[in-house]
Amino acid sequence: MPANERRGYWSATPILPEPFKDKFMQAALREFMNDTADDIEKDIRRPIAKWKHTVKIDKFITAFYFPLRMQLEVTVDDDPYTYMDRGTKAHMVRPKRKQALHWGEGQGPGGKGFFSKGHMVKGIHARNWMVFVKRRWDKKLAVDFDKLMQFYAQKSGHAVR
Repeated sequence: MPANERRGYWSATPILPEPFKDKFMQAALREFMNDTADDIEKDIRRPIAKWKHTVKIDKFITAFYFPLRMQLEVTVDDDPYTYMDRGTKAHMVRPKRKQALHWGEGQGPGGKGFFSKGHMVKGIHARNWMVFVKRRWDKKLAVDFDKLMQFYAQKSGHAVR
């Protein structure tokens, strides 16, 4: 038994964490979410990099401060992307504005292309790009977010040992 316990007193040095800096944490979370949204957008654009068509991708970061909660949403609002991602069923294609469909300029008999008053198309095989992006980022986001929280807990003195 230590000598100071025998005399009836006990001394210990308290560990006092710094006050939690909520604004710094919010700024760090917002920066983390913005960087993550940019990286997710790059992953979404990767399979369509050679398209002539420009795909519109929206990023929404919503913050709720009571309790502190953030939500990240990356959306694609583009018909050709959706058709390629989800696929289409076999369907009939008919002209809407003219009397016949025309495609393949410079091909076909006499180089005039092909004409049709309507025909069946077999549909588009689903590529499931968004499923792969979601699977990849669900895991990565959880790991990166945990690292961020541990870093700020350590920095503020609130780390769990």
